[in-house]
Amino acid sequence: MMMPNLSRLLMVAGICVGLAGCGDSGSAPTPQAASTASSAADNKKAIGGETSAAPATNLPDTAPVVKVVTTGKTQPLSFTDSNGSVAGFDIDVITKIGEVQGFKVQFHKRPWQMLFSDVGTKQNDLAISGISYTNERAEKYALSDSYAINQSELMFLDASLKDKVKDLKSLKYITGLRVGALDGSKHAKQLANAGITDIKTYKTTYLLFTSLLRKETDVVAQDGILLNQLAKEFKQPAYTVVYEKKEEPSAQLVILMAKDNEKLRASVNEGLAKIKQNGELAKIQQKWLTAPNQ
Repeated sequence: MMMPNLSRLLMVAGICVGLAGCGDSGSAPTPQAASTASSAADNKKAIGGETSAAPATNLPDTAPVVKVVTTGKTQPLSFTDSNGSVAGFDIDVITKIGEVQGFKVQFHKRPWQMLFSDVGTKQNDLAISGISYTNERAEKYALSDSYAINQSELMFLDASLKDKVKDLKSLKYITGLRVGALDGSKHAKQLANAGITDIKTYKTTYLLFTSLLRKETDVVAQDGILLNQLAKEFKQPAYTVVYEKKEEPSAQLVILMAKDNEKLRASVNEGLAKIKQNGELAKIQQKWLTAPNQ
């Protein structure tokens, strides 16, 4: 499996101050405030999820349609723009794969926890929304080759933790530490495997990040791209520790399909290989992630 290298974007040596800004860690969250109330509404959408317009392509009207489920809530990977359409790195990647393979994509927005069941029950054909490789997912679903690297990191705001937070295992030895992760995420499992038994879980990355601002948590674990994007939006200085090597399978972003849909997986992997070779993937990374593959 080809592994893209986004080290210029994601590598952090030791502990560093991330994303300079002037936000007060004790202030109330303000950006994207409306999104905190939207997850309940998403659960009330029709079975297939809320349909969102796909980027325009040159494919004919007769081209087959692949139904794609995504959250539309995780900038810069998959988010909802001012027109109500999904946009982002993941959206452009699967749209470009569809172009070179001759299929159109139809996007359906669903909460993170529903992505996997939607694909498993074949309500939608594939999911792309910052999904990392795990052995458990590989056993239950058909996964594509890696299309990007997204290393996991710990983020905290309290400077007094700089000399204490070294990796996942170090969290066990910090008395009274409150740790957060996304519900059902690989990060929650990584924390549990490291011996962290008291983990506060959240339904969205937005709620996870803002738990630091609300002082509900002291440290959160999540994908580096997503946490750093939110810190940037809030102009919030933050400390980060990358605990996942870019070579690890769990740092790879993959596209998820039903286990028995080998035909679609083969087509997706073929298209992915094409856009890697012709430079289109690097262009998309440059647009959304600022650092192309090398």
